[in-house]
Amino acid sequence: MGIPYFILIAALHFNAVGGQGKSLSKEKTSCQSDWKYNKLEKDIVGTVLFNEQPTVLCGRISTALVSLVRTEAGDTVRVLNLCNTKKGADSPNEFSIGSKVVIKPSKSSAGKIDLIPVDPRACTLKFTYFGSLKKKE
Repeated sequence: MGIPYFILIAALHFNAVGGQGKSLSKEKTSCQSDWKYNKLEKDIVGTVLFNEQPTVLCGRISTALVSLVRTEAGDTVRVLNLCNTKKGADSPNEFSIGSKVVIKPSKSSAGKIDLIPVDPRACTLKFTYFGSLKKKE
């Protein structure tokens, strides 16, 4: 376990509970328990509306990048890409707002995901898929 792990957990705790501005984030985090997880059966093409990677690397805790994508059919879906910080938590996002992407099905989580960035529709958008984003060619 060690000191760095303790510091990380303490920082996450104080970030979640400290400050008036963080109460909205805490409220949105609690909405994650209401999400409806659907199995993605086939590729979906769409446009990125929001894309945020976790602030820590996978390892001792499970993490996921969260994306909101407007599909070609006009629906907005949330996509969780499990443990995807390949280059490091401080690397730039691969997909900017407006990027055309293909959502590829991926394995769903067998358990709880410890750290998911809060998205602006956390409390209003319920449909969530596990998948990975690829640039549309």
